[in-house]
Amino acid sequence: MPISTFIGVTFGMMTVTFLIRFSMIGMAGHVELSEGFKSGLKFIPVTVLPAIIATSVFTFSEGQFDIESSMPKVIASIICIITSRRFGLLPTVVMGMVSLTAMNAWF
Repeated sequence: MPISTFIGVTFGMMTVTFLIRFSMIGMAGHVELSEGFKSGLKFIPVTVLPAIIATSVFTFSEGQFDIESSMPKVIASIICIITSRRFGLLPTVVMGMVSLTAMNAWF
């Protein structure tokens, strides 16, 4: 891909993203949201984050769960879940990095 095409596509995506976000920010003071909608917005991070994590942890190849390539991530995820139940965010992130590095070295 020529550099001029890459720069053009990058600026195009940047412009579209900016316009979408700016239009929502511009309407923020003029549109009244219902209480049900506002309470529903609180659940978006809780549902999106596990979906992102699950797709990166579980590996599928040819429609089958690939246990051998996923095992380090699965074990590190279980360790993170246990750590998060007991400690805060920072210890969980550190434990996740340490456990994933250790599991990758072990497997």
